Amino acid sequence: SASRQDWSDSLGSLGVSLFALSAWLSPVGYRAGIGLCLLALALSPKAWTVLRHDPLCRFGVLFTGFVALESAQGARLLPDSQTRQWLEFGQWVLMSFGYLAVAWWLRGEPRRIRQVLLMALTGLLLGMVRQANGAEVLTFRTGLQTGFQMYPSLAGLISAAALLGLLLFIERIIAASGRGWRL
Repeated sequence: SASRQDWSDSLGSLGVSLFALSAWLSPVGYRAGIGLCLLALALSPKAWTVLRHDPLCRFGVLFTGFVALESAQGARLLPDSQTRQWLEFGQWVLMSFGYLAVAWWLRGEPRRIRQVLLMALTGLLLGMVRQANGAEVLTFRTGLQTGFQMYPSLAGLISAAALLGLLLFIERIIAASGRGWRL
């Protein structure tokens, strides 16, 4: 049904946008975004048709079953850690299949990919500003952790990747005709 597919597409776009914007701001926000992507994927007739025949998806389901059995065995052997093991398993499944869902909603959509990259950059910058302490920024030394619990070298690597993405897409982001932003 076209209406169901349209609704699923809208929900998937919202989920991808929420994930991109909040990945550096809020664990709850990016998990909600991935959850929306997964829900939209589950409701999408087109996705089921394509992914049902994908060998990588089949392998992912089998591997998830294996991890579930291992988690059950671990919970049986260590009953005190049962809650933690199942929470970790749930988070692992959400992230593993969540990134598949995010990739599904970005497939073949250069315009949406550019929008998501800009939203992710915005979320990264907002997260850095939110976590920054002015006094610490001035005395930042190697070996200290940033507000994201990352070492400066990792934060630099992520920042460099974001800048590289912007440089690669700059002509597409800013229109050469002088009309301003074009997405």
